[in-house]
Amino acid sequence: CEPNIGLHNARHAGARAARGDILLYIDDDIVADKNLLEEIFNSYIDEDIGCVGGKILPKWEVTPPRWIEMFPKWYLSILDNSKGKGEVQWIYGCNFSIRKELLFKLGGFNPDAFSDEKMWWMRGDGEAGLLIKVHNAGKKVIFNPSAIAWHFIPKERLSLDYFKKRAFKHGIEASFTKYHYGNSSFNILTIAIWSSIFALYYFFKSILELIPGRCSIKHKVSKFYYKARYLYELNYP
Repeated sequence: CEPNIGLHNARHAGARAARGDILLYIDDDIVADKNLLEEIFNSYIDEDIGCVGGKILPKWEVTPPRWIEMFPKWYLSILDNSKGKGEVQWIYGCNFSIRKELLFKLGGFNPDAFSDEKMWWMRGDGEAGLLIKVHNAGKKVIFNPSAIAWHFIPKERLSLDYFKKRAFKHGIEASFTKYHYGNSSFNILTIAIWSSIFALYYFFKSILELIPGRCSIKHKVSKFYYKARYLYELNYP
């Protein structure tokens, strides 16, 4: 049992215990296609390939509401790349594989997924940050559409409250990435300016959500992204 909290620590514990050269990570709410393992491992055709991921399709508990069509599929960790098999920028953590040696060489996953809301500020960009390190190391990330995982999506995730929390956490992740991999200045003035900009975005979104119509839902959710951004900037470093 891994004593340290955070999804990244659990993933690292699994990596240390693993005996194989290729690590495959899936979530506990995933149903794997019968060919998933074969498709993932057969995709490592040369040493330049560092990561391989696959298609993630939804398995709905209930019929989803129409309004979710306004949001990117990553809100529910759905990944269906229509371009076919090939090199990509991103794959998702619930159908994610990497060479074990490369994982440890790059320092592993970045901080991720603390269940306690009070600890959300400790989160980073998880597998997204790891993928940045993979690309920077000159390794390829491959998407294989034949490596299919079915992601169970309970009705609780088909609510505005869930989408607001997802947007808020994405804002924290985006600011973490900015300060760890971007070219941002760390002086107090620049940080204050960025915090003010994100605060204005949050204010405008809060106004726009009051306007009746379909877009009101989108503003109600997206404003939490900007709220997280300005609070993160305000408290950094």
